[in-house]
Amino acid sequence: MAEKGGKPKKLKCSIFSVEKEENFLLINMKPAPGKKCAFKAGQFVKVHFCEKTDRFEAISIFSSPEDRDILFLVNTVGPIKEELATKKKGDSVCVEGPFGDFFISPKPNDSVLICKGMGVAPIHSIAKAILENTRKDIYILYENLLRIDIAGEKELAEIAENKNAKVLLTLLNEKPQDWKGKTGPIDKEMVRDFVSSVKTKDYYVCGPSAFVNRILVLLSEMGIPQKNIRSELWG
Repeated sequence: MAEKGGKPKKLKCSIFSVEKEENFLLINMKPAPGKKCAFKAGQFVKVHFCEKTDRFEAISIFSSPEDRDILFLVNTVGPIKEELATKKKGDSVCVEGPFGDFFISPKPNDSVLICKGMGVAPIHSIAKAILENTRKDIYILYENLLRIDIAGEKELAEIAENKNAKVLLTLLNEKPQDWKGKTGPIDKEMVRDFVSSVKTKDYYVCGPSAFVNRILVLLSEMGIPQKNIRSELWG
């Protein structure tokens, strides 16, 4: 979706569906006929309402580049996201981009994808793309405070059905009665128990700044080469 020379391109899309998933929205957009949203898994776009170009929200793409439509998984915090929640099928929305350098290594190895909160959106895009385009294994570790904070739980369960994928969810502040995941923060022991041959993998880390910085220190202490780590943070 970038113009020649790398300049971001604006693309008009129409809303196909807006589905509520617990405390989140799964938004499906279709590009205008004959147009395609070209991006790398892990990147984000600016979403705005076409007549109001001065108001936008930077949102990571949830789908993979191979998907026909553009999927976004978002919370409803912020005026743009709140307005997106009111959109109906056929309404117009514009996206501008793509932006960001958080994407898959040109020569991917088996990969460990570590995230917290809405960091799962670009991680999901990367996971799908690796599974669709390579025979590499992926390991997803996803940390949240509470069960209600988990975004995309259904889609992560679908990924876990792939023989090349393993998914681990962990909660910090509760252990629900039917909980089959872990509790406590992602630490070295959890990573080593879940991932085989940790030093031979690529690592992708995404989430709030305090979380990402903690995981980067953890990976360094585990002896993971810096060249094998890609990260994106916010806040």
